[in-house]
Amino acid sequence: MFNLSENLIYLKDLSIASLVFALLVVLMFIIFLGVRYTQYNKDTKKLMKDKLVRRAIRDLYVTLALVILSSFTLLLIQFKFGIVW
Repeated sequence: MFNLSENLIYLKDLSIASLVFALLVVLMFIIFLGVRYTQYNKDTKKLMKDKLVRRAIRDLYVTLALVILSSFTLLLIQFKFGIVW
């Protein structure tokens, strides 16, 4: 039988786990952005700020979009088929 209350508990646990994972990804990219921000260009001896920051921010947005999409996909699969992870 399909037990809705039991599946909602698992759904809540999975959504909390997805949120924690997304926060860890954001933290990882903040650190990654700081590392890329301070890299030097050996030819010009200047900080490569603009290009690297834009690339790191774009990487962050793409990764966050993928995390959100995969989280919603997992939630949909679990809710649709009653799968317990």
